[in-house]
Amino acid sequence: MNIVTFIPATLQGTRQSPIIQTQIVHPDGLAIDPLSKNLYWTDAGTDRIEVSRLDGSFRRVIISKHLQEPRAIAVDPIAGYLFWSDWGKKPKIERSFLDGSGRIAIVTEEISWPNGIALDGKNLYWCDGKTDKIEVCSHFEFECVQVIPYSLNRMNLYGAIQLRVRVLINAIFLHRWFRIVDPLAEY
Repeated sequence: MNIVTFIPATLQGTRQSPIIQTQIVHPDGLAIDPLSKNLYWTDAGTDRIEVSRLDGSFRRVIISKHLQEPRAIAVDPIAGYLFWSDWGKKPKIERSFLDGSGRIAIVTEEISWPNGIALDGKNLYWCDGKTDKIEVCSHFEFECVQVIPYSLNRMNLYGAIQLRVRVLINAIFLHRWFRIVDPLAEY
Protein backbone atom coordinates (compact mmCIF):
# COMPACT_ATOMS: atom_id res chain seq x y z
CA MET A 1 0.00 0.00 0.00
CA ASN A 2 1.30 3.46 -0.88
CA ILE A 3 1.60 6.10 1.78
CA VAL A 4 -0.24 9.16 0.56
CA THR A 5 -0.77 12.31 2.56
CA PHE A 6 -2.81 15.44 1.97
CA ILE A 7 -0.71 18.40 3.06
CA PRO A 8 -2.22 21.88 2.86
CA ALA A 9 0.11 24.89 2.86
CA THR A 10 0.02 28.63 2.33
CA LEU A 11 0.63 29.99 -1.16
CA GLN A 12 4.24 30.61 -0.09
CA GLY A 13 4.62 26.93 0.87
CA THR A 14 4.78 27.56 4.59
CA ARG A 15 2.70 26.08 7.41
CA GLN A 16 2.64 22.63 5.86
CA SER A 17 0.83 20.19 8.09
CA PRO A 18 -0.38 16.71 7.09
CA ILE A 19 -4.12 16.34 7.55
CA ILE A 20 -4.99 12.91 6.15
CA GLN A 21 -2.44 10.12 6.20
CA THR A 22 -4.30 6.80 6.47
CA GLN A 23 -6.45 4.62 4.25
CA ILE A 24 -5.59 6.47 1.06
CA VAL A 25 -4.29 4.31 -1.78
CA HIS A 26 -4.54 6.15 -5.11
CA PRO A 27 -6.21 9.54 -4.75
CA ASP A 28 -6.87 11.16 -8.09
CA GLY A 29 -9.43 13.95 -7.93
CA LEU A 30 -9.53 16.67 -5.31
CA ALA A 31 -12.16 19.39 -4.86
CA ILE A 32 -12.81 22.01 -2.21
CA ASP A 33 -16.16 23.42 -1.16
CA PRO A 34 -15.19 26.90 0.05
CA LEU A 35 -18.60 27.56 1.58
CA SER A 36 -18.67 24.58 3.93
CA LYS A 37 -14.88 24.28 4.11
CA ASN A 38 -15.00 20.64 3.03
CA LEU A 39 -12.40 18.68 1.07
CA TYR A 40 -13.67 15.98 -1.33
CA TRP A 41 -11.53 13.38 -3.10
CA THR A 42 -11.74 10.28 -5.26
CA ASP A 43 -9.56 7.25 -4.57
CA ALA A 44 -9.18 4.75 -7.42
CA GLY A 45 -7.31 2.39 -5.09
CA THR A 46 -10.17 2.05 -2.61
CA ASP A 47 -12.93 2.78 -5.15
CA ARG A 48 -14.60 5.39 -3.03
CA ILE A 49 -15.29 9.09 -2.63
CA GLU A 50 -14.58 10.72 0.71
CA VAL A 51 -15.08 14.06 2.42
CA SER A 52 -13.51 15.77 5.39
CA ARG A 53 -13.18 19.26 6.77
CA LEU A 54 -10.19 21.19 5.43
CA ASP A 55 -8.31 20.33 8.63
CA GLY A 56 -8.93 16.59 8.08
CA SER A 57 -11.54 16.24 10.81
CA PHE A 58 -14.96 14.64 10.33
CA ARG A 59 -13.64 12.37 7.57
CA ARG A 60 -16.15 9.95 6.11
CA VAL A 61 -16.81 7.86 3.02
CA ILE A 62 -19.79 9.23 1.13
CA ILE A 63 -19.80 6.89 -1.89
CA SER A 64 -18.35 3.39 -1.98
CA LYS A 65 -20.69 1.28 -4.08
CA HIS A 66 -20.71 0.88 -7.85
CA LEU A 67 -17.42 2.75 -8.37
CA GLN A 68 -14.67 1.11 -10.41
CA GLU A 69 -12.11 3.82 -11.20
CA PRO A 70 -13.27 7.14 -9.72
CA ARG A 71 -11.23 9.93 -11.20
CA ALA A 72 -12.01 13.64 -11.49
CA ILE A 73 -14.26 15.46 -9.04
CA ALA A 74 -15.88 18.90 -8.86
CA VAL A 75 -18.16 20.68 -6.39
CA ASP A 76 -20.98 23.13 -7.05
CA PRO A 77 -21.47 24.50 -3.53
CA ILE A 78 -24.26 26.89 -4.55
CA ALA A 79 -26.46 24.17 -6.09
CA GLY A 80 -25.25 21.60 -3.53
CA TYR A 81 -23.96 19.06 -6.07
CA LEU A 82 -20.91 16.86 -6.32
CA PHE A 83 -19.78 15.58 -9.76
CA TRP A 84 -17.24 12.86 -10.55
CA SER A 85 -16.04 10.71 -13.40
CA ASP A 86 -15.48 6.95 -13.40
CA TRP A 87 -13.19 5.14 -15.87
CA GLY A 88 -14.61 1.70 -15.09
CA LYS A 89 -15.94 -0.89 -17.54
CA LYS A 90 -18.90 1.41 -18.16
CA PRO A 91 -17.36 4.90 -18.05
CA LYS A 92 -19.63 7.64 -16.79
CA ILE A 93 -20.02 10.95 -15.07
CA GLU A 94 -22.26 11.04 -12.03
CA ARG A 95 -23.81 13.64 -9.76
CA SER A 96 -25.03 13.53 -6.17
CA PHE A 97 -25.81 15.89 -3.36
CA LEU A 98 -22.78 16.89 -1.29
CA ASP A 99 -23.49 14.15 1.27
CA GLY A 100 -23.48 11.44 -1.45
CA SER A 101 -27.27 10.98 -1.52
CA GLY A 102 -29.41 11.43 -4.63
CA ARG A 103 -26.80 9.83 -6.86
CA ILE A 104 -27.54 9.74 -10.62
CA ALA A 105 -25.50 9.00 -13.74
CA ILE A 106 -25.68 12.02 -16.02
CA VAL A 107 -23.33 10.98 -18.86
CA THR A 108 -23.20 7.32 -19.86
CA GLU A 109 -23.14 7.33 -23.66
CA GLU A 110 -20.23 8.08 -26.00
CA ILE A 111 -17.76 8.50 -23.16
CA SER A 112 -14.49 6.58 -22.72
CA TRP A 113 -11.83 8.16 -20.51
CA PRO A 114 -13.51 11.07 -18.72
CA ASN A 115 -10.78 13.15 -17.12
CA GLY A 116 -10.78 16.66 -15.77
CA ILE A 117 -14.15 18.08 -14.76
CA ALA A 118 -14.92 21.78 -14.45
CA LEU A 119 -18.03 23.79 -13.62
CA ASP A 120 -18.99 27.34 -14.52
CA GLY A 121 -22.18 27.67 -12.48
CA LYS A 122 -24.59 26.09 -14.93
CA ASN A 123 -22.48 23.83 -17.15
CA LEU A 124 -20.32 20.78 -16.61
CA TYR A 125 -17.22 20.44 -18.83
CA TRP A 126 -15.01 17.40 -19.17
CA CYS A 127 -12.18 16.06 -21.31
CA ASP A 128 -12.24 12.62 -22.84
CA GLY A 129 -8.69 11.40 -23.31
CA LYS A 130 -9.69 8.62 -25.69
CA THR A 131 -12.17 10.35 -27.99
CA ASP A 132 -10.15 13.58 -28.18
CA LYS A 133 -13.07 15.78 -27.20
CA ILE A 134 -13.90 18.42 -24.66
CA GLU A 135 -17.61 18.26 -23.97
CA VAL A 136 -20.14 20.30 -22.06
CA CYS A 137 -23.63 19.78 -20.74
CA SER A 138 -25.97 21.64 -18.45
CA HIS A 139 -25.67 20.01 -15.07
CA PHE A 140 -29.37 20.58 -14.61
CA GLU A 141 -30.72 19.35 -17.99
CA PHE A 142 -28.02 16.88 -19.13
CA GLU A 143 -28.07 17.90 -22.80
CA CYS A 144 -24.52 17.41 -23.99
CA VAL A 145 -22.72 18.82 -27.00
CA GLN A 146 -19.13 18.65 -28.16
CA VAL A 147 -17.30 21.90 -27.62
CA ILE A 148 -13.78 21.59 -28.97
CA PRO A 149 -12.28 18.79 -31.05
CA TYR A 150 -8.52 18.79 -30.63
CA SER A 151 -5.58 16.90 -32.03
CA LEU A 152 -3.22 15.38 -29.51
CA ASN A 153 -0.56 14.27 -32.00
CA ARG A 154 -0.21 10.92 -30.31
CA MET A 155 3.21 9.40 -30.63
CA ASN A 156 1.94 5.86 -31.14
CA LEU A 157 -0.95 3.54 -30.34
CA TYR A 158 0.36 2.82 -26.88
CA GLY A 159 0.29 6.36 -25.56
CA ALA A 160 -2.06 7.37 -22.77
CA ILE A 161 -3.19 10.96 -22.58
CA GLN A 162 -4.71 12.66 -19.57
CA LEU A 163 -6.41 15.99 -19.94
CA ARG A 164 -7.61 18.38 -17.27
CA VAL A 165 -9.91 21.30 -17.90
CA ARG A 166 -10.80 24.48 -16.02
CA VAL A 167 -13.29 27.17 -16.95
CA LEU A 168 -12.73 30.80 -16.05
CA ILE A 169 -14.25 34.00 -17.46
CA ASN A 170 -15.55 32.64 -20.77
CA ALA A 171 -12.39 30.66 -21.52
CA ILE A 172 -11.47 27.00 -21.25
CA PHE A 173 -8.00 26.16 -19.98
CA LEU A 174 -6.60 22.67 -20.30
CA HIS A 175 -3.38 20.87 -19.71
CA ARG A 176 -2.27 17.42 -20.67
CA TRP A 177 0.34 14.88 -19.87
CA PHE A 178 1.57 12.04 -22.02
CA ARG A 179 2.80 8.69 -20.81
CA ILE A 180 4.19 5.92 -22.99
CA VAL A 181 2.64 2.62 -22.04
CA ASP A 182 4.63 -0.54 -22.68
CA PRO A 183 2.20 -2.94 -24.40
CA LEU A 184 4.22 -5.94 -23.17
CA ALA A 185 4.23 -4.93 -19.51
CA GLU A 186 1.89 -6.76 -17.17
CA TYR A 187 -0.39 -4.53 -15.12
